[in-house]
Amino acid sequence: MSHRKILGTLVVIITLLFGIGLSLMYPNNIGLCSIGERCVYDSVFYLWKPLLFSLIPVLLVLILFLFLSDKFFNIWWKFALVYFILAFLWISTTPIMCRSLICFDREYVAIVSGVGFLIVSFIIIITKTVLLRRKKI
Repeated sequence: MSHRKILGTLVVIITLLFGIGLSLMYPNNIGLCSIGERCVYDSVFYLWKPLLFSLIPVLLVLILFLFLSDKFFNIWWKFALVYFILAFLWISTTPIMCRSLICFDREYVAIVSGVGFLIVSFIIIITKTVLLRRKKI
């Protein structure tokens, strides 16, 4: 399977997850809960909101890789597989809210993991670009 097919599939999956996550973030708006009644989906809200924060950089990087060569994708893919698993575990095991002075709640951890993913992905792209240019010279 070519890297463009894999990337296209991932873009579709992440876009679907983003749509499902947005709908689960606001269950009252789509009719999952009665108005004025406590919704059983509140616990789902506390997991989807941080995951949505971390999906935005992933979607940006995947769209960027659609325009790059498969040489970039092959290196990045190995990093991404490990990173997705570790980021999901880190976000899901972080407390929902905390009241201490130094606080790491799910939203903060999701934003940090998304930005970290974006930075490392750009480092991979830049490094591979420099290495490919040196080989051509």
